[in-house]
Amino acid sequence: MLLLVGILVAFNLVDLKKFVVLAENANPEWLIVGALFQVLTYVVVSEIWLVVLKAAGTKLSRLTLAKLSLEKQTVNRLVPMAGIGGNLSVVQSMVRSGVSLSLATEAQIIDVVTTYAAFTVLVTMSAYLLWIDQGITGVVSFLLAGFAIVVMAIIFSILWILNKRDWRPPKFLHQKKLLGLINAIAGISRERILSPKIFLKTSLLQVVLFALNIGTLWAVFKSLDIVLPFAIIFISYIFASVAGTIIFLPGGLGSFEAGSVAVMSVLGIELETAIAATLLVRGLIYWLPLAPGVIVVHQSWAKSLNQQPVNQG
Repeated sequence: MLLLVGILVAFNLVDLKKFVVLAENANPEWLIVGALFQVLTYVVVSEIWLVVLKAAGTKLSRLTLAKLSLEKQTVNRLVPMAGIGGNLSVVQSMVRSGVSLSLATEAQIIDVVTTYAAFTVLVTMSAYLLWIDQGITGVVSFLLAGFAIVVMAIIFSILWILNKRDWRPPKFLHQKKLLGLINAIAGISRERILSPKIFLKTSLLQVVLFALNIGTLWAVFKSLDIVLPFAIIFISYIFASVAGTIIFLPGGLGSFEAGSVAVMSVLGIELETAIAATLLVRGLIYWLPLAPGVIVVHQSWAKSLNQQPVNQG
């Protein structure tokens, strides 16, 4: 992102002085509000998993699950595994906390499914709002097409998992961890994964999660003393998230920022303001939680070296 700013400055596309003044004069009180919204996102993710665990008669404390949520997001931001590295890490941590491997896997599958269910609804709403206000540009069409491909791939993968639970790999792929994962998938509850009640509860919580992130962007604009219609903030965050999703980089690093600035510019926000808001919101969402997140991940992975997974069934 800083490289992009440098290029824009070099070509006189950004007034560097105006950008610096905007960033320096950001109201810290509103940035604290944004940071509090981010703390709540980890609580909401823990509630999503808790819905699944309670349905299976298993419980972990909210504090434990909130720490696992921070672990998931940190791994996703550091490890280039198309956003699933964090889920795999959480599965192992849940197992070490006494959750069966099958149930831990099930909770992560439901998390992924409902994330993209809520995301799809919000992207559709954003596209409609953008269409009636600005029309659909080539960049937006590209983002929508890429998002549709990702969603279809996820739907296909989940359906394959549900319908091929008795599948076994060829002998040359018989590795302990792979076989353990396959056995876990075979043991997941089709009833819970397809439960309308669980789906509705967790999907609504996913919408709350998106709302908190959108609220963080709103707080950033308030810190810059800029008042914008909610629709503009909503569209900006959602399409920036789409850009971060379809480019498989850790945490959407770089693609989120580029998408955010591009969409804000299309919506009429000055380039300097768009860059300042994007850098600040990414600071709150991406960079600020990294320090405590790395500590949590280090503790979790250290335990994995000293403790054999239990309760594999």
